[in-house]
Amino acid sequence: MIHTIRTLREIKCLIRRGGNKLLVVEFFANWSPPCKQISPVFVAMSERMTDVVFAKVDVDENQETHDVYSIECFPTFIFFKNGKELERLEGVDASGLRRLTIQYKDN
Repeated sequence: MIHTIRTLREIKCLIRRGGNKLLVVEFFANWSPPCKQISPVFVAMSERMTDVVFAKVDVDENQETHDVYSIECFPTFIFFKNGKELERLEGVDASGLRRLTIQYKDN
């Protein structure tokens, strides 16, 4: 399951509540071809990796969250654990997305 984040408050709450469970947030734009390209990979990962929390933020509908997290490239994936940002991955990199998700969920 992928959570749809609609407000800055929602993402902050999800980060806080996540504890030691990995949270992967995709910042995307519906008009972006790279976002459309990586979307099936993100969905498939969310279906297989039930021990990871997956969320999406549509930057066109949520400018405040886009600005707070300084998103400059679409898609951008941010990895959170224990309330802290661990790493960012920008662009279409399916193998990098899988690798970082596995790396951080197990640590």
